[in-house]
Amino acid sequence: MGTATESREPRPARVGGRDLRLRGARLDNALRMLAQAGKFNLVIRGELKTPVSVELTAVEPYDALVALAEAHGLAIRYRSQIVIVTPDEGDTRPPGKTDKIWVYR
Repeated sequence: MGTATESREPRPARVGGRDLRLRGARLDNALRMLAQAGKFNLVIRGELKTPVSVELTAVEPYDALVALAEAHGLAIRYRSQIVIVTPDEGDTRPPGKTDKIWVYR
């Protein structure tokens, strides 16, 4: 059985491991920074203002983004060279609530 880094699922191209240290950064800003470091396109549904602290060493930016998103109950899809971050399937928001869509490149 392979590890996440050996997965055959579609993903952005690897750019090499990066070190990341954040204290109290907004989650959406952390995800955007990882997309820039990994040179991939990113779409985020909603505003993710939750403060996060991260300490990672020699990690691919996409792998770091997946770990950070999953730790905060978010789902990740990779489609047509775009990483899409949305609330997980168990989303319990009230019906009719609208979200803002943020696109980073």
